[in-house]
Amino acid sequence: MKQILIILAFILTSYSGSSQIADSIPLGFTEYLAMVKKYHPLVKQADLILDEGEIKLLKARGSFDPKIEADYSSKNYTGTEYYNNFNSAFKIPTWYGLELNAKYEDNSGVYLNPQNTVPDDGLYLAGISLNVGEGLFMSERMASLKQAKIYRDQSQLKRQLQVTEVLYNASIAYFEWYTAYQQYYLFESFLDNAEIRFQGVSSEYEVGEKPAIDTLEAGLSIQSRKLDLQ
Repeated sequence: MKQILIILAFILTSYSGSSQIADSIPLGFTEYLAMVKKYHPLVKQADLILDEGEIKLLKARGSFDPKIEADYSSKNYTGTEYYNNFNSAFKIPTWYGLELNAKYEDNSGVYLNPQNTVPDDGLYLAGISLNVGEGLFMSERMASLKQAKIYRDQSQLKRQLQVTEVLYNASIAYFEWYTAYQQYYLFESFLDNAEIRFQGVSSEYEVGEKPAIDTLEAGLSIQSRKLDLQ
């Protein structure tokens, strides 16, 4: 609550300093809450919690993105091509552990390892792989994605709770300030009325319509109202 009151005072100071006629510009409750939502550090911190949840979800979804891999190695010495090995692969992860993949190899050279020998136009491979160990109904990628979605939803709830708490405390601070201002305005009016009464009683005393004790009582009333206002 103390932090809210400090921020409220800062907002009021900044708002007043932006205009030569600041006293005539009210700070409405709706506008005040909008400023709290925009500038309060705990609200910004809550936004970071939400960003973290979105990042985790994006990372989990990335495990389902197609992947391209390539590898190339060669050796040439004194104008002789010892070997050239080129391997590329394309993988498309899917649900339930299934993975579509394609591979291309193109190897050549005088001293090429026999196990890397491929046709002159290269070797093409394509197929579908399934990691049975991961289970048919829930793969590791699916589990990670579900966990990320749950974390994202929890992040949204945490942000909402944190922002709600900030706005609740800010609302209390605003209406405490508003109540205090109305009290100040009321006691200021009491003082003005006491001064007007004192002037009236003094005028009546000067023409003999009031005793001197009445002017003393009216003067004491002014002092009492000043103390109330302070």
